[in-house]
Amino acid sequence: YLNHRLPFAVTKPDFSNTMNLDLLGGRVTQVGEQQAAYLRYRLPEGNLSMFVYEDLGGRNLEGDSFGQESQSASRRVMMRKLRGYTVVRWTDGGLVYSVVTDLPQQHLRGVLTRVLP
Repeated sequence: YLNHRLPFAVTKPDFSNTMNLDLLGGRVTQVGEQQAAYLRYRLPEGNLSMFVYEDLGGRNLEGDSFGQESQSASRRVMMRKLRGYTVVRWTDGGLVYSVVTDLPQQHLRGVLTRVLP
């Protein structure tokens, strides 16, 4: 659905190996002045929303003051708390992935380690 309505192909992370994670739906939305995919998930411990949009400026996260940095095996992941939510951001294949969630950080890290190589 989203790939026919956006100017880029949406490749969502594979959450299939994460237990009790239900995709509630998705739609096209705006992030800043550009189109983005919005995906909403539900877990027993909380909710998770994901925005996927093009990295138009070609920015990877070098020098980004977004928040605390961590490193997965192959990419930099930026994390910060904002208004009671945890926001996680990373880039992959010219796309920016932003996750907003109320999950406890320990649980969120467990979910992300399953989807980030």
